[in-house]
Amino acid sequence: MAPGTVASLECKVSYQLTFEPGYNKVSCLQNGKWDKPLFTCTPVCGKRNPKGRPFISNGVEAKVGEFPWHVGIYRYSANGTLQQVCGGSLVNPSVVLTAAHCFWNEAYGRTMDKDNFRIAAGKYYRDWNIKDSEMQERQLSEIIVHENYRGRKLHFTSDIALVKLNVSVELTWAVLPVCVDWKDEYERFQLSNGSLGVTVGWGYTQNNEPSTELLTTNLPYVDFQTCWNTIPETFQSYVTRDKFCAGYQNGTSVCPGDSGGGIAFERDQKYYLRGIVSVGLVPEGDAKCFTDQYTAFTKVSDFLTWMEDNIR
Repeated sequence: MAPGTVASLECKVSYQLTFEPGYNKVSCLQNGKWDKPLFTCTPVCGKRNPKGRPFISNGVEAKVGEFPWHVGIYRYSANGTLQQVCGGSLVNPSVVLTAAHCFWNEAYGRTMDKDNFRIAAGKYYRDWNIKDSEMQERQLSEIIVHENYRGRKLHFTSDIALVKLNVSVELTWAVLPVCVDWKDEYERFQLSNGSLGVTVGWGYTQNNEPSTELLTTNLPYVDFQTCWNTIPETFQSYVTRDKFCAGYQNGTSVCPGDSGGGIAFERDQKYYLRGIVSVGLVPEGDAKCFTDQYTAFTKVSDFLTWMEDNIR
């Protein structure tokens, strides 16, 4: 490049400055180097999208693209079709954070083969064969289940997993990562009794059928002791110290199909991932879940070091 050439710098769409450099132009020097450092850009995160078109399902309004970090996790069934089994949260363009139990074979005590799964970002309709306009399909390059996870045997302790995609997703208005509070600055404000977090999923509804469209609900944080004192004794052993509770006892809850999805709390118009849907009380009979009991979420802040070590 010829000395004296001036270049204008800006971040790509869906990216933002890591810090404000105070300039947006650089000049080429005689030695072929720029006169100022080139700044870096990072993906926009935690942006809840107001553009989507509204749908009403069981009285709960959801929007296409409203939660751009939510992904669907699909597994091949015996007949070769892909069925949605879990949700997850995009934490960067190539990594999804979800629950370990989504990939765990309880019978053999090990992680299932990555080739049995597919990921769909930008998806509103649950059915894999409905190709949403913003849908991006990806294969998995690696499943990293926490080394301490042993499933039901240890009451779903360390129920967390990272999924690395074979190809990074393209960031668009409908596909963006959620924010992760890597420095753990805001948890004490967000995880306080009554604070509302938002969850998203295709879980079972009150009709005992999985939702065909993406649903959302706001659930209040419940401190450990209140949760412990309220839930049935049979469920207490599953609310381990690496979890927190959220929900109501009035019929609003998360259910099978929501597993692995995140609960995110807002701060300064950004949503930060605080928990991963882990376990809930399972009723006897035909009902798929108790909608009047709290749900236990894996606490993301307990695993920040593990996440950083494995995302690199």
